[in-house]
Amino acid sequence: MTRCPECESDLELDGYELDVGETLHCPECSAEVGMMSVDSTARESGISELAIYKLVETRALHFTEDAEGRVLVCLNSLRRWPGPTET
Repeated sequence: MTRCPECESDLELDGYELDVGETLHCPECSAEVGMMSVDSTARESGISELAIYKLVETRALHFTEDAEGRVLVCLNSLRRWPGPTET
């Protein structure tokens, strides 16, 4: 169990099985889902922040923005992301 320094939630890490206590509305999922900031997502998933922003830009990961304009990543879309592909 890991503690998120930003939201103080406990995170259960099993691959991309991230579990946060706070949920927000994801416009793509049309549901209330767990969301994390890009830096927290990068830290907990092992994916670089740059890669996460690229995945958000290509809509491979869902996101929303908070009142301060920070990008928050939908953890449902992160769990479903198949990972990098070999080229």
